[in-house]
Amino acid sequence: YLKEVVPQAMPRLDTRLRQAWKAAGFDPLLLEEPTSLPTARFGNWVGGDRDGHPLVTAEVTKNALGRLHEEGLNLMHRQLDALVESLSLSQAQQEPPQYLLDAIEGMSVFSDKVPAYLHERPEPWRLFTALMRARLEATSAGDPAGYWRSHEVAADIALLRRSLRDIGAWRLGVVEASPAERAAISFGLHLASMDVRQNSGFHDRAVGQLLEAAGIADSNFADWSEEQRLAFLNAELKSPRPFAPRGARLGQEAKEAVECYQVLADHADKFGGEGLGSLIVSMTRSLSDLLA
Repeated sequence: YLKEVVPQAMPRLDTRLRQAWKAAGFDPLLLEEPTSLPTARFGNWVGGDRDGHPLVTAEVTKNALGRLHEEGLNLMHRQLDALVESLSLSQAQQEPPQYLLDAIEGMSVFSDKVPAYLHERPEPWRLFTALMRARLEATSAGDPAGYWRSHEVAADIALLRRSLRDIGAWRLGVVEASPAERAAISFGLHLASMDVRQNSGFHDRAVGQLLEAAGIADSNFADWSEEQRLAFLNAELKSPRPFAPRGARLGQEAKEAVECYQVLADHADKFGGEGLGSLIVSMTRSLSDLLA
C-alpha cells in the first residue's frame, strides 16, 4: 500500500481538492503551488515496535529502515522516469530560463550517467530530469554526491516546475511536475517514518545494567526515588561520556537498548531525522521514564 496504492491515490486527491476549490468560487491560483495544498505524510511501526518483544531486534529495525528507504528511492525513480518521458519541450521553440541552464551545469558531474542522445537533443527540461534521475541512482549506489535528503529532491523538482511556468507551460507543470514534487514532500526518500516503541520497565532494567557495567554500587535503578532518578539522569545527560564503550559486556536489556538506539543514531547520521518518527515509551509513569 505504501509503495504502490497510496502514491497513486495522492494526485487524485489533489485534483479533487482543486476542482472543489474552484467550484466553490475560490481563486485557483491560491492552490497553484504544491506547498499550498495540505500535505499528508505517513508513518509505520512495523520493525520498530518492540515493547518487550524479544524478536524485534536492532537488526530487524535496521532492515526495516533500510527497506523503507529503498522503496522511497524506488518511488522517486518512478516519478522521475515519468517526467523524463513527458517533458519533450524543445529549446528550438521555447527559450529555457537561465536558472535552469545553470542548474544543468551544476549537475554536470552526472553527465556521463545520462544517455548521449539526451545531451544531443535541444530538450533542457528532459535533460535536467535525466540528471536528477542519475543523481538518485548515485544515492542507491551510496555515492556521497547523490540525494541524501528529501528536501533536495523536492527543491530540484520545484525548480523544474517553475521553469515550466515561466515559459508559459503552466498546465504541464501542474499535471506533470507538481505530482512528483508532492511525492517528494509526502514520501521523500524514506517512504514513511518509523516509530520505535519500548516499555519503561525494560528501560529501567537497561539503565540498571548500564550502572552495573559502569561499576556504580547502587545499580537497582528501578527502586530509586523519582528525585534521585531525575538528579542522576539530568546530570548524566549533560555529560558526553557513555556509561559503557562499544563492545562492553552488558546485560540483555542494556545490550538491546543500546544496539537499537545506535541503529537510529547511525540512520540519522546518514539520512537525517526525516525517516524517524516518534520514540514511544509505553507504561510511562513519570518524567524520569522519558529521560531514561
